[in-house]
Amino acid sequence: MLSVSCADSSPTRTWRPASAASTGGNRFRPCIEDVIEFLITERLVEAHDGWGQRVEEGRVRYRRGQLKAAMRRHPDVVEEYLRDRQRKEKRD
Repeated sequence: MLSVSCADSSPTRTWRPASAASTGGNRFRPCIEDVIEFLITERLVEAHDGWGQRVEEGRVRYRRGQLKAAMRRHPDVVEEYLRDRQRKEKRD
């Protein structure tokens, strides 16, 4: 359960998701920055100045960390990608 103070000055509402659905497997799920952006763009909470840049910076950090973790777990895919990239650069 998540309680938020609404931007329209109405009393605090309690938000409950209609259902819980897993997205993205073990990696690349929505991050807290995605939730924050949703709440702000849907005008469920008030935003501070500069929120967009801060949210994007956090999202980039999160996604880079997730990508690095996926790369550690699948080094064979990383090696395949690097070989393919090297071949492409030689052709160009």
